Amino acid sequence: MRRHDGKILLLTPEYPPDKGGVAEYLYSVVCHFSGEVRVLRGPFFWKWMWPHWLGGIFTAWKEVRVARPDMMWISHVLPMGYIALAIKFLARTPYAVFTHGLDVCLPQESKWKRWWMQYILKHAMLVVANSEFTANIVRSHGVLEDCVHILYPGGQMFEDSPAATDTQNLPAAMSTSRSPALRHAPAHTALIEKLRGKKIILSVGRLIQRKGQLRALMALASFLSDNTDV
Repeated sequence: MRRHDGKILLLTPEYPPDKGGVAEYLYSVVCHFSGEVRVLRGPFFWKWMWPHWLGGIFTAWKEVRVARPDMMWISHVLPMGYIALAIKFLARTPYAVFTHGLDVCLPQESKWKRWWMQYILKHAMLVVANSEFTANIVRSHGVLEDCVHILYPGGQMFEDSPAATDTQNLPAAMSTSRSPALRHAPAHTALIEKLRGKKIILSVGRLIQRKGQLRALMALASFLSDNTDV
């Protein structure tokens, strides 16, 4: 993703100190972004109001009037997309949607939610997907190719980002070349030698059923029987 010097208002119910993949992902985006980002964590959902997200429109509208952003970012197509649509209508402020797998898969179970997800995605200025899998689902809803951008978690999130490329400013404890404890640790050395020249398959995720870790292990066991160099 290229740099942008405009003012951004991020509307999200998940952001540090919250834990989880979405919170960490958005935090990384904000840290690597060159423009001004204002983060609003809510409240977006009011229990005594139906639908619960309706109160979030007032919360976001109040913030937009103060911050006057050039663009809004939202982290969940539903229900945050409803709020973004309302603000776009009221303040003519465009929005971008950050999507992940569960975010775009759940609404497909309901015709009503599927229709709204498609409407929200097609009216976004930009749709950011965290994987090719997610991007393909977004494209299947009629979103133009030019509006879809894949931004993988971690690594260099923005082109020419100093935060992503400057390794000289890393803490000494994070650099294996500067840390004697890591440089000389026998366990690390033995593991590096064992893996040298091999192809590495890395799966990272929580140990819950929908993450599919058990299926990955079963597939890996079958794969290793014919591929000994992994």
